Amino acid sequence: MKLIAEISIMLFTLTICGQNIKIKKGLLSIDKKEVCKVQKITKTQYNITDFEGNKILNVQLAFEDVETLQGNKQFSYLEFMKPDDNEIYYCDYDITGLKLSFSMEKTLVRHLIKKNEFLTKNGINHEEIKKFFSKSRPRSTTAEEKREEYIEAYKAVENFNLKIKGNEIVKGGEKDTIVGSYKTLTIENPSRTVIEVYDATGFLTATHDLGYIILFDGNKIEFNAFAKDPASSAKKVIERIIIAGYTLGDMQTKKYDIAMEKKQEEVKLEKRNSPNIYDTLATVFDIENKEIKGDITLEFHELESLKSNVTSLKNYGGVATLKTIKENGRDKYTDYKARDGVRICIDGTEKCYKGIKTKGLMAPKFNLEITRFENLNLYKSITFSYYIIKKENAKNGLVISTSTLLKKDNSKKMFEELFEYLGDCPKLKDEINVLEIDLNNENHLLKIVNSYNSCK
Repeated sequence: MKLIAEISIMLFTLTICGQNIKIKKGLLSIDKKEVCKVQKITKTQYNITDFEGNKILNVQLAFEDVETLQGNKQFSYLEFMKPDDNEIYYCDYDITGLKLSFSMEKTLVRHLIKKNEFLTKNGINHEEIKKFFSKSRPRSTTAEEKREEYIEAYKAVENFNLKIKGNEIVKGGEKDTIVGSYKTLTIENPSRTVIEVYDATGFLTATHDLGYIILFDGNKIEFNAFAKDPASSAKKVIERIIIAGYTLGDMQTKKYDIAMEKKQEEVKLEKRNSPNIYDTLATVFDIENKEIKGDITLEFHELESLKSNVTSLKNYGGVATLKTIKENGRDKYTDYKARDGVRICIDGTEKCYKGIKTKGLMAPKFNLEITRFENLNLYKSITFSYYIIKKENAKNGLVISTSTLLKKDNSKKMFEELFEYLGDCPKLKDEINVLEIDLNNENHLLKIVNSYNSCK
């Protein structure tokens, strides 16, 4: 008996943030100091009173089960009422950081102490309680939002007209069609039921296990399929995959279609985020400086989403394709090559690209114009990470590169080549202090360009 009594005392003694909590005969003590009375009305409802029996507040723990896209979820909250007042003040029931207990009474007390701060070792915190009741506190809309979200999504199942006949999955209509089947597996360790869903060809489409639905294409959906029996759980899983767009039938064919759709979305996204130009209204100035308008496509890089094991032979940055409309209404595609010195300006922007030949082994590419002067201009390569300067009367431009395969810092040699290229302006060498010029800095390169142009 003594042992049982000691165990009972231990069960009623809680530790919260270092405080010793004890409830005995309706009296709450914190650190051996009596604080207030806790009167049980029902299993989930309690009155908090002072020692004279004056009511301070009424608190009730409420639960609501809601069907959501993650399965059945239980939302819990606290309902507070002031003495002689029927208005309900709501509060989320958050047990994060609280020591769990088998006793509802103890758990609520923990919440009132740590979360609400209504009770302290010094007694009832009337100031905090008054502050809480000083304004309306409606219930959180989270549960309602989740319910509405599910109801809207469930329309896909209603439109599908789902029927379960034994283990067969049927799509209802003028003529019912068997689109798949399911089976349940009992697993011992840990004890659980696994649900497998197959399409009409016997192709495994989805597996529900340990709170997730794993689809054949790698998609993963968090889902609680708990129900009164395995058949009801299976129905929930089937409904959820239909909501997700997996309508069974021949999923192997759909798998290819889904993969292609996914690939197309990948390509679209990469196109949007790449420096490449696709089907954009532009003006082309050809070899004879004739203007031609149309939709331009100019790729500076190969898209990662379209790469294969075979090396692409495409001349990235070297060829642009312009789409125009012929007199008969058909599309006409014309290629313009950078080696011909073609210039392309994107309509509605200040961006222009010029085809430039350079000294060395680099093939001619279209490069972004940074300046547009009569004598010397600066360009930025989009295909490679360097700048180019080019005299308008020169056949080739000069690539500004401060490193080589054999030498990390090639600046000294680069300055020599630069002054040689711009040798028709002798005073440039005296005006430019090479110690103050970073050849990788666009603003510094603009100083050189401006100095040269003022020289001419």
